[in-house]
Amino acid sequence: VFLFFFFKQKTAYEMLRSLVGSEMCIRDRDGTMRFQTDLSGFGAIAPTHPLPKEDGTVVVAVGSQLIVLDRDGSVGQRADVGHRLVGSIVSDGRSVLVTTDGGDVMRWSFSLPPYRIGTFRGSVREGFVRSSKGELLAVVDGQRLVAMDPTTGVAVTRWFVVGLEGPPTVGESGTVHVA
Repeated sequence: VFLFFFFKQKTAYEMLRSLVGSEMCIRDRDGTMRFQTDLSGFGAIAPTHPLPKEDGTVVVAVGSQLIVLDRDGSVGQRADVGHRLVGSIVSDGRSVLVTTDGGDVMRWSFSLPPYRIGTFRGSVREGFVRSSKGELLAVVDGQRLVAMDPTTGVAVTRWFVVGLEGPPTVGESGTVHVA
């Protein structure tokens, strides 16, 4: 399985998954490989999207761990969240936010261990998105759209409809769309 992620019109992030290991490849827009890093020693690549940082590093999730890959592909800082990670890794200024498959939202500020800022109170298979108001929105248990304030950790169910798929998307006008 090959997944490509393009950022800033010049870099493609390619994640390779196989039965024998997990690798992260970083390619420039022209296809030139910048680096390839074997992450199989850390567990299976989590179903998350990597987060490119302005300094050229990339934050990836492998199993229950958040790992910073330096510009040359070497493993830099890492932290174990303790639970399987899902969805997007989202920048929150000088920290990152990520969800566990059990619905906990974790913050990691790199210099401190990750800590729980709140919970969506159920299974979140595909993570969350940030609304235009700064709330975190997730489909929980396939039937609830839940909004969380990332400052207080308070979560509120906005919609209850059986058969929701996630994650939600937010349109230009701030309208939330869920399939």
